[in-house]
Amino acid sequence: MRKTLRLSAFAVSVLSAALFSCGGGGGGGTTPSNDGADACMGDYYGRIPGDFTASGYAAANADLVAYFCADGACDSRAECVSLVEHYLDHGAAEGRSYAAPVVSSQAQPSSASGQPSARANRIGFVTFYNVARIEEVDFARYTQFNAFGATVNADGSLNTSDIDAATMFQTTIAEGRNRGLPVLLTVGGDGRSGNMSSVFGNDGLRQTFVSSALAYVQAKGWQGIDIDWEFPSSDGDDAALTATLKALHDAFAPHGLKVSIDMPTDLHISMGKAKIKPDFASYVDQINVMTYDYVATGYGPHDPNDKVFATMDYWLEQGLPANKLNMGIAFYGRDCRNGGTTSAPQIAWKKAYYETCMNVENADNCLGDRSGAFRARTYWVYGGAFVDNVLTLVDGWAERADYLATKNLAGVLYWEVSQDIPLNDTSFPGLTQSSLNFRIATHIDELLQARGR
Repeated sequence: MRKTLRLSAFAVSVLSAALFSCGGGGGGGTTPSNDGADACMGDYYGRIPGDFTASGYAAANADLVAYFCADGACDSRAECVSLVEHYLDHGAAEGRSYAAPVVSSQAQPSSASGQPSARANRIGFVTFYNVARIEEVDFARYTQFNAFGATVNADGSLNTSDIDAATMFQTTIAEGRNRGLPVLLTVGGDGRSGNMSSVFGNDGLRQTFVSSALAYVQAKGWQGIDIDWEFPSSDGDDAALTATLKALHDAFAPHGLKVSIDMPTDLHISMGKAKIKPDFASYVDQINVMTYDYVATGYGPHDPNDKVFATMDYWLEQGLPANKLNMGIAFYGRDCRNGGTTSAPQIAWKKAYYETCMNVENADNCLGDRSGAFRARTYWVYGGAFVDNVLTLVDGWAERADYLATKNLAGVLYWEVSQDIPLNDTSFPGLTQSSLNFRIATHIDELLQARGR
């Protein structure tokens, strides 16, 4: 539960004599811990000064520490939120100072250079066709939204008709921006990457695309572009991709805008489904690796950790920098449908968290009766993510957090935000109310925070 307190002007005037009588500034009193005090800073992108930190604000204003922080120690995300919200609502107008953050004595994870690791990315993809109501989205658990998705017209121009017409999508993106989340426009996707090969491989059409994309992103006030070409596969596609990323970088970087790319797994490469030469790292700010959907037929989780880690190791070995690599996490499982049988399960339908719970009976068609363990049956049908989530077997995610911290990766990406919704229903076997209200993004966020990321 977030302990966020937003005081009205009236409340401030009433409490000023009591609450703020200790005086702002001065930095006296208990020194806050930096470990948790700054855990929410990425949520306020663009709304606070670049050098502002919650721990620094607390260090400079002892009265706020006494009021907002339990036992005088600002060491939780909720307290971070309270401090930043106070600054935004009142502190800036009152001219309250904020000091440089006080670093605690607790050891922080370090990069290869010996410097403390930055807070990991938590990138949530928001799709135009499947958007959760904004009250269902825990915005504080994300550091960025990727707005999916635009496509490329044959003449090189950007096609944004789908996202422009999606009201709930626009509302969710706008609310994310209001809460300080940067937004990148995602172009392409599975079944939506047509024309990329011909446009990106042609100098003139490529420039038309770059100009069109830049104009749209600037008009929306977003922070960059994400290329999701699924997948470059023919001769010359890899060179066309690199040329396009360079052109985008050259056009976007002068405006302070980011460029990112969504990458396939090593399995796609080995099977010849994707052809990508990793020579583009200097042109992108983020590299999102789609480490899921490893199983198309037969039994098995679609995102097992051994395959996830093998993919990340592969791209690291190919020379892609760890500080740009984001590891993919699916908010969905796979459902056995279309008359699947034990020998041919026809794993073809994606199921979101809430859909997995509501449709668990569908598994019987492909995995037999309920005499088998519910846990094992859910594991095979719905994928590793849902085993960890629905049945609270969280070791798999803890291992991913450990891997991310050990390899000093940039962060994680989630596909997709609307699929991580609590479900208030305990009518099916093996599940409890706490597991149904459990969010994947919340748990991953807490695991990363525990590792200083």
